[in-house]
Amino acid sequence: MTAGALAQTSPTAPLATTIEQRTVVVAADGRERLEAGDAVRPGAVVEYTVTLRNTTSQGLKNVQATLPIPASTEYLPGSARPAAITGSADGTTYSVLPIRRTVKKNGVEVTETLGPRDVRWVRWAALDLAGGASATFTARVRVDK
Repeated sequence: MTAGALAQTSPTAPLATTIEQRTVVVAADGRERLEAGDAVRPGAVVEYTVTLRNTTSQGLKNVQATLPIPASTEYLPGSARPAAITGSADGTTYSVLPIRRTVKKNGVEVTETLGPRDVRWVRWAALDLAGGASATFTARVRVDK
């Protein structure tokens, strides 16, 4: 896994999206700092920052940030900022965390509560973005050991 800018839309699109990853490093005094780097070690905590930028002078309505959670990582509950998010295990159905789903087991429908490892996407509430404005969202994951 490499750090740095992961994705960016065309600068001519009305909404430019950038996703950056930084490794969270905890100093001896307990203070955190974010570091860019070429590789992320197993067990490391990574913070993703999603920035949405309106490239036009007109407002955009119902803009929504969605962060895919990479394979071999686990979403860290409570790490999202803003904190109000929904999550998805399949990229289609979103719900408040923890995710609950109904499945059939031995012919009987049961509700399962999924854990943080099952969260593969997080999504923030839709917002309106004024012309030239940007909005930033963050969430953390732990890389598998």
